[in-house]
Amino acid sequence: MKLTGFDSQDSHNDQKKEVITMYNPNCQNCNFKKNTSNGNCTRYKPTDGFSIRCSPPWTIEKYKPINLYCHMLTSKLEKKRKLNYIDLFAGPGQYCDRSSGMIYDGPPLFVLRYDVDHLYLNDINPDNVKALSVRIKKNMGRVTIYNKDVDLVAREINERLSDDSISFCFIDPDDIENFKYDTIKQLSKDREVDLLINFTYGLDYRWSVHSNQNKYNEYFGTDKWRFIEDKYKANDIIFRAHALMKLYIEQLNKIGYLKPPAGREYKNIFPIHNTRQGTLYYLIFASKRREGYEFCKKMRAYTIPWRKLQIDI
Repeated sequence: MKLTGFDSQDSHNDQKKEVITMYNPNCQNCNFKKNTSNGNCTRYKPTDGFSIRCSPPWTIEKYKPINLYCHMLTSKLEKKRKLNYIDLFAGPGQYCDRSSGMIYDGPPLFVLRYDVDHLYLNDINPDNVKALSVRIKKNMGRVTIYNKDVDLVAREINERLSDDSISFCFIDPDDIENFKYDTIKQLSKDREVDLLINFTYGLDYRWSVHSNQNKYNEYFGTDKWRFIEDKYKANDIIFRAHALMKLYIEQLNKIGYLKPPAGREYKNIFPIHNTRQGTLYYLIFASKRREGYEFCKKMRAYTIPWRKLQIDI
């Protein structure tokens, strides 16, 4: 299948051109750690006067699989199936690339360009919810916005999904302490909900893991992660990350998410790199449908280069 807009070497630039809204001159020589609050820029607001997310230059790579999935699913989905998009950490809807000053539409806005029946957007920050409400005002009939804890909103969204629908959920918490395994169980219970999960494993995790063990039990839905911590030392960060991902995927398998077809193990994972090509974190795709992994195979052909995972636990 040929993907219009994603079938050339310049697909990255084409995507940027599609979603640029304006330019932020305040990014020049900005100390973003000092000038952000809850992830949002405090020096600048777009013309609508609402919040905007301050993001690193690799954010557009993180969002590319969402664009690809929505393109493919809305192109192939039979009209008898209703398609939903779910974002549990939706943010304000727009973000600024702090390296260039360019401002783009985030997933809540660019997903609206596709033939998606309904969007369920949630954010715990009231300022982000206000910004979303203004920016999707013309599409309010297709969007439900929540300002709740994700554990509460997951159950509510699940009850609103129809039995014959297909849903795609993007899970992008600030850190893994803000999300629980049981939230996925509640959201996907008796529903076909494909997932794209930001699996973060960096230094913040390493520093806090021993003082917040209950939080990590809740995140993984098990305490088996402790075995991995005991096996891998601090200098084995990549192997530890891969082993933790393997554990997390096994946990997803227990609640109905299928393993990728034979020969495609761990090809449902998208590594996200910084500007020096160092691996920062991974996106994990999971589906209860074989067709979901067929889509994932096509998605990976148009995303960043793959580095082989070496997992041995």
